[in-house]
Amino acid sequence: MGSLLTNPALETLLEAAILAPSGDNTQPWRFIVDEEARTIDVEVDEARDRSPMNAGQRMARIACGAAIENMVRTAEHNCWPLTVGLGVGDSLAKLTLHSDGDEPGQIDEAIKRRVTNRHFYDRRPIDDAVLANLMQDSRVAVDGVRTHWIIDRRKIAAMAAIIGEADAIMFGIREMRRAFLDNIRFDLPRNAEADEGLPTGSLGLNPLDHLGLKLLRYLPDWVVRHGGVLKSFRNRARALVESAAGLCVLTAEEDSTPVDIALGRQLQRRWLDVTECGLAAQPMMSVPVLDGWTTANGNPQTDRALQSVVEKLEGGTREVVGIEIRQRIAAIVRFGHPGEPHSRTGRRNAATCSAMRSADCRIAAGLPADSA
Repeated sequence: MGSLLTNPALETLLEAAILAPSGDNTQPWRFIVDEEARTIDVEVDEARDRSPMNAGQRMARIACGAAIENMVRTAEHNCWPLTVGLGVGDSLAKLTLHSDGDEPGQIDEAIKRRVTNRHFYDRRPIDDAVLANLMQDSRVAVDGVRTHWIIDRRKIAAMAAIIGEADAIMFGIREMRRAFLDNIRFDLPRNAEADEGLPTGSLGLNPLDHLGLKLLRYLPDWVVRHGGVLKSFRNRARALVESAAGLCVLTAEEDSTPVDIALGRQLQRRWLDVTECGLAAQPMMSVPVLDGWTTANGNPQTDRALQSVVEKLEGGTREVVGIEIRQRIAAIVRFGHPGEPHSRTGRRNAATCSAMRSADCRIAAGLPADSA
C-alpha cells in the first residue's frame, strides 16, 4: 500500500482482502482504516459496479463478504486476534485487530492460489476422502446460509440445462450483455493481468470464440436474439457445468444485507476449501443474477413473462437441490479437476480502494467521518 499505512498487520489484512473474487472483477469495495483504533470498516463502493447484474448492489455485498472472509482467514493464519462487528452508517462490518500488529505476517496460500477457472474441466469424480472433507461442516446453516453439494451426474446434467437456459436469458437482456462486454479488457494483451475487469485470457475461450466475443459488441440486438448467439451462450454454459465434478449451491432464507455478507463469507470459505483440495472452481451465477434483476426494488423493466421464466428456473433448481420454496438460490459454483491452465485477473492496489480515518474525526454524531 505504499506509505498509506504504518501498521504491517493491517496492511497485510488489506492485501488479503483485495484478493477476494467479485463479479467481472469489478472489486466493488472500499476500506476505511483507523490505525490508532486498529480497525477496518468495509463499505460497498457503488460507483464500481452499477450494472444490472449487480441489481440492488447484492453481488457487491457478496464480494465484500468474501473480502471480509479473506481478512478473517489471514488473521487466523497468523494467530492474530481479530473480531468482526456490525458496521455503522455505510459500513457493512467493522474488523478490529486486538494486537499491536507489529509483524506483517503472511497471507494464507489458499487465498493467493484461488482463481476463477473458466476452462472446461475433465468430468473426473472427486475422491471420497476429498468430498468428505469438503462436506464435513456444511450440514448446518451458518448465519442463515446453507451449503449443498451436488455430485450425482443426473443432477449435474439437470443443473447444466437450467444454468444454460439462465445464461441465454441473461445475455439476451441487452443491458446485461453490454455490462458484461464493457468489463472485458479487449484493450489489453490476451494474457495480461488486468488490474480491473476481465482480460480475455481469463475467459477460457478458443481463438474463434474470442473473435466472436469481440464482434458481439457491434451486433444489433435483433441479430443477437435471433442469429444463434444466445444458443451459443446456452450450449457453452451447459457444457461447462457438465464438465464439472460437482456443484456447490448456497441458499439463504432471507434477503438482507447481513445475509449477503454471510453469503459472501461462506462462498469464499467453500471456494478456499476447494482450492486447498487442488480443484478448480467457477461461479455460475446467472440464476441468482436473474433473481436479483427481477426482484430488486420492484424493477419496472421486468415484464411478467420474464419473471415467470425466472421463477421456473429457480423452482427447477430447488427441485434438483432438494430445498424448500422459502430458500433463495443465492450462489452456484461448479468445481472439478482443471483440464487446462488458466490466466489470472489482476487487482487494483490496496491503496486505491482504501482511506484513512483521522483520530480527531473518529466520532461525529455517532457516525465516524473519513479523512480521505
